[in-house]
Amino acid sequence: MVYDFYYGKWSTFTNHSGQGAVIWKATDNYMYLRTSGGFVYEEDSSKYTDVDAQVNLKLTTAWIKPSSVQGLQRVRRALVLGDYKSNHVLQARVAYNFEQFYNEKHTFDFRTATGQNEYGDGNPYGSEYYGSGTNRLGSGVYQFSMHLARQKVNSVRFELSDTVSSDPGEAYSIANLMLEVGLMNTPSSLPQQKMV
Repeated sequence: MVYDFYYGKWSTFTNHSGQGAVIWKATDNYMYLRTSGGFVYEEDSSKYTDVDAQVNLKLTTAWIKPSSVQGLQRVRRALVLGDYKSNHVLQARVAYNFEQFYNEKHTFDFRTATGQNEYGDGNPYGSEYYGSGTNRLGSGVYQFSMHLARQKVNSVRFELSDTVSSDPGEAYSIANLMLEVGLMNTPSSLPQQKMV
């Protein structure tokens, strides 16, 4: 179990299986003893890897029901706003109507889609930041829109995750998820097999 002091929430962290842990006074770093092999690992906050293996962020929303629990709505699209931290490709999966599987997948590569470079990538050095001007596409704002294939639903949820990049880093953070929704005044219709 992991407690996030910033958000005041508990979560599970399955990457570490250890027998014991301590904050080492000499370095003020977190250290723990692995269950297998007897190795002791020390935290390195300058890296985004775990023993050279990339650790990807994956977040899943709760079921979103803008109308009501069984109400029908048209969810046209989802808009995501956040911060780009380092090179990655974001994958968004969408599930509908309380089904325990995902129906569709969207991928978004910020750098490719917008032509953005990281500082110093341009030729001459820094040209993408100095004197190049800005526009809506190349403004550097990490945002994108997903048009949903299945729009008439009673609930929707999203799973966002980053794919492996060649240079592991912080990748991204998500600040907002907004839905364009049209509400209907009728409950969702169920198939005949679910009627009693």
